[in-house]
Amino acid sequence: MLKDLKNSVIGRADRFASLWAGIIEGVSPALAAVACLAPFFLSTLGAFSINFAIQLSIAVALLVMFLLGAFLRKMSSKSMLLHGIKMLFVGLILTFIFIAVKLIQ
Repeated sequence: MLKDLKNSVIGRADRFASLWAGIIEGVSPALAAVACLAPFFLSTLGAFSINFAIQLSIAVALLVMFLLGAFLRKMSSKSMLLHGIKMLFVGLILTFIFIAVKLIQ
């Protein structure tokens, strides 16, 4: 026999968790993008050169990847450092692939 759980504690908890998961999943990529673009905004204000802005942006993107990997592994109670390093390594490989493609063109 099925019962409607819409107005129960379980139903409210489900709606609450779904709402916050959606907000976090929507806002976190935007914050990561702003963090990666911030060096370019500061460069236009004269804080530093465009070459440094590029390097800093890449470093921030790799840091975000490391932190994402560490956070995801924390959720599964495994080694945060190891998974963070794996994500950082994937980011470095992709960076080198993009640089190689750019040099070929």
